[in-house]
Amino acid sequence: MDPYNNLYQRALRAIAGRPIGEVVERTKAIVGPPLQDLEGDAQDGLAAFKQGKRPTAAQLAALQAVVRSMRPSALSHAGSVDPLPAEAQPVFSSWTDFVQLVIPHLYTIGRVDRKSRGALPPDPYGTGFLITSELFLTNHHVVTQLSGGTDVINPDEAEIRFVQEYGSKDEAAVPVVGVHQFHEQEDAAILQLAPAELLRNRAPLSWTKAVPNEGDHIAVVGYPFPDSTRNPLFVDQIFGGKLGVKRVAPGELIGCRKGSFYHDCSTLGGNSGSPLVDMKTGSVMGLHRDGYFLARNEAVSADVLQDFVGGAAGV
Repeated sequence: MDPYNNLYQRALRAIAGRPIGEVVERTKAIVGPPLQDLEGDAQDGLAAFKQGKRPTAAQLAALQAVVRSMRPSALSHAGSVDPLPAEAQPVFSSWTDFVQLVIPHLYTIGRVDRKSRGALPPDPYGTGFLITSELFLTNHHVVTQLSGGTDVINPDEAEIRFVQEYGSKDEAAVPVVGVHQFHEQEDAAILQLAPAELLRNRAPLSWTKAVPNEGDHIAVVGYPFPDSTRNPLFVDQIFGGKLGVKRVAPGELIGCRKGSFYHDCSTLGGNSGSPLVDMKTGSVMGLHRDGYFLARNEAVSADVLQDFVGGAAGV
């Protein structure tokens, strides 16, 4: 993988033939003061790439910011998903087709909460998704945080909400009985859920059989929460203050290595445990585990999870 050419190609796709000044105006609103001469640096960075030269650090940062400003996060509403903003539509032209693929599985993806006590609201910790009607995949670190470091979840301590959409009526939460299994090497855990009639006919997402490639369009489906590690302007512009609810965020796969891959979807802390879904097929390509603002996000790849998931599910 050539990270420099990778960024160049991503920037060209994000700009989508538009005047760089038009794109930069949106980027400025998101990134704010840290990148002073954003338009000039982005222009000069593109020119350097075109001439076969390596851009400066400032120019690379400007191009990275331009790309990330074109990664929206659409709300899930009443079992469907909102259209993308106009500036992202040329980049993700297959969005409407993808939404039809993911709609049947939206309510198999849920928010992991510490159970509410009395008048207190539930305390959210992450995202995950069904692999059977009673088994739920998330990150190991979500379990660690929720359990206060013990990695033990006792009955009546945690629950999953499978709707939790902005402006939509919710449904009953499903109790977590305990931890079914941890992956021995990867940041993955399977939770055991209490039997719930509402889950019996929900079809879990399938797992991809394709080999992931740089530039593949993918989407993170999950529950971004307020996150102090991200630029507040970025959080406000991309998420508009509507956090802790189900969202679908498109992006690109930007690199691979054995057992994991990198992507540039817009995520926050609560996206830990979210499925990364192939926008061509609607199947799971990986399990999101962490992210770095204006740099890259990381996911556990499907190929190292399928044996783990299949063994737990008895298939």
